[in-house]
Amino acid sequence: MTGARSSDVMNAMAEESSRADWARWAAPWLVIFAVSIAYSNSFHGEMIYDDLSSIQRNPEIRNLIPREYNKVGTTLDGRPVLRFSLAVDYAIGGLDVRIYHATNFATHIACCLLVYGIVRRTLLQQRVWGNRFIHSAPWLAAAVAGLWGVHPLNTESVTYIVQRAESLASMFYLLVIYCVIRAADSSKSLGFWGITAITATVLGVGCKEMVATVPVASLLYSWIFLKPRLGRLWVIHLGMLSCWVVLASQMLNSVRGSSAGFYQGISATQYALTQLRVIALYLHLMVWPSPLVLDREDWPVTKSVRDVGFAGAWVALLVVLTIFALWRWPKVGFAGAWFFLILAPTSSFMPIPSEIVAEHRMYLPMLGWIALAVVGGWMLAGSSEFARQTEVGMVIALGVILCTLTIRRNAQYRTAVGIWTDTVAHEPGDMRAHLNLGESLTKEALHYPAESARFKSLAAQALEQYSQAMQLAEEALVQHGSLAEAEGYYDDMLQHDPRFIGRINLLRGKVRIMRGNYLGARDDFLTAIAVHPNDAVAHYQLGLVDEKLNDWTDAAAELQTAVQLDPQNADARSQLATVKSMAGNK
Repeated sequence: MTGARSSDVMNAMAEESSRADWARWAAPWLVIFAVSIAYSNSFHGEMIYDDLSSIQRNPEIRNLIPREYNKVGTTLDGRPVLRFSLAVDYAIGGLDVRIYHATNFATHIACCLLVYGIVRRTLLQQRVWGNRFIHSAPWLAAAVAGLWGVHPLNTESVTYIVQRAESLASMFYLLVIYCVIRAADSSKSLGFWGITAITATVLGVGCKEMVATVPVASLLYSWIFLKPRLGRLWVIHLGMLSCWVVLASQMLNSVRGSSAGFYQGISATQYALTQLRVIALYLHLMVWPSPLVLDREDWPVTKSVRDVGFAGAWVALLVVLTIFALWRWPKVGFAGAWFFLILAPTSSFMPIPSEIVAEHRMYLPMLGWIALAVVGGWMLAGSSEFARQTEVGMVIALGVILCTLTIRRNAQYRTAVGIWTDTVAHEPGDMRAHLNLGESLTKEALHYPAESARFKSLAAQALEQYSQAMQLAEEALVQHGSLAEAEGYYDDMLQHDPRFIGRINLLRGKVRIMRGNYLGARDDFLTAIAVHPNDAVAHYQLGLVDEKLNDWTDAAAELQTAVQLDPQNADARSQLATVKSMAGNK
């Protein structure tokens, strides 16, 4: 009788072990399947925006090991690991976009599997949870990894090729956390996992600067979830701090300071206040991912605390609640700490005025909130079978909805015209969006015969977009008085369509006069006159510049031409008389 009972127990244990093994291996395959469906239509999207300068026109990726760094200020500058990954793609397939998209997809899958491993092993920490998640850990981990993997807010980091910077850096970030967990669980492999964690930290910093926060995130994770074994991990955490030395070296040898830093026309305080509202937008898009917008150049700068608004105040309160939760309920507080810590390099006080808002920055930070929602919901369900089944149904339904939205977003990335048309529709005041849509329409028009109706239609649409961009640049100058910003706008415009070279040089010349750059302004007006010889305004402006340069003869000649072309220009006649008088006195 005793032997029969023992046999039943052994059979039950074997069945339980078999079920656990099946869940352990089936759950990650379920994640891979869901993410594969979500990104099944992402492999043919065109290169857009920074892809063009960083990949298509960048000689630095033509060789696996660059002969010299040009420091042209692309997204790759100061990020050697990111550059190397793109160089490998180029070596395999040249400029075939499918290769680059395949690498981005593989990187995202790797991130999802690391998320699965981290969440599963975290829930199996019996010192923290007891046996609460002994059976559900694989499926809860799959739910977290799956929902995060198919979330449409991640499309910018996966489908927009050059934003591999975010997903690749996140892969190394997650690998560090995973290695720390494995090192804590296995004393025999401490050296292997420790070396891998330190290596991943250094490689991650070579992808994007936000990985500099991983030593702090790893230490905080270890303190909360691995506390009894924290002492034996100190060597690993100390080694990871070496990434700060690597980061400092890269920043000193790059030109990224031209787009970020404390001398960018926006103070640290203003940027921090602005980011409160930006982070509120990020949280909104995490819960309700619409509208997703590729570029939000015209995001307003918050000048004082009074302008923060309710959304910004709510984010500030969330920061305070996160700090309190870390003290009172550390496991809950970790979700908020993970979110704010990873966002800190780009969304705190270091001004990045050229990209105040960027949806790809939410790639890794939102993981903490998703994990808190899934695991917290399961804990609240308790032992109620109905509540647990309800959560399972909600996760599946939400997964299907998010997957559908991701497929739709990827369809917008299919063509440059499509993604920029969508951006302009949501951000009509975004000059960069109009410029890039104009350029995309111009390229599309070149696929058709010059006399065809389709060519003429696309060319007319492109011209309209360029005109909108120029109008926005002029409005920015009038409203904000930012001469440097306006000149930068015109510099960007000159790279897009030579048909506007005369008008743009004329506008930039006026700005350069106001900035005191008379020689530069003179070059601009000469270019404008070469394109449009009968432009009275260009001749008038050139006459004013020559006057500033004390070239009275040329000034008189240009002003005389301006009067002949436009006899009604009283300012030109008056200035001509003044110049002739000065020339006579000389």
